[in-house]
Amino acid sequence: MHSGNNFARLLGIKITALGEGFCRLSMEPGGVCANPYGGVHGGVTATLADIAMGIAIRALGLQPVTLELTVNYLGSVQPGEELTAEGRVIHRGRTFQLSESEIYTAGGTVVARGRGLFTIRKTLGNN
Repeated sequence: MHSGNNFARLLGIKITALGEGFCRLSMEPGGVCANPYGGVHGGVTATLADIAMGIAIRALGLQPVTLELTVNYLGSVQPGEELTAEGRVIHRGRTFQLSESEIYTAGGTVVARGRGLFTIRKTLGNN
């Protein structure tokens, strides 16, 4: 995980695959991530989607900042159930990037899909 992302570290999010414009993350949300109904809070899923898409853009050597995030929730998740998120860049512009993500359980059930619009602050390695 990117060393400056303390929130991702707190949630136990780990990078499991990384390529040009692609990122796969995993996490196992604990009981602290539960909503009042006992399932994993939707904000955890949204965070996983946002981070996967952002790291996919970082893999292109760019520093993204989220402008807009949309998450469609397709199923529920229980604490302790492993989640995987895949983020992909689907449009590369000069100042904006568009990414999509898919979040699924260890059994392969898709529980959410995300879409994010990101602005590019700078190219990594240049100040």
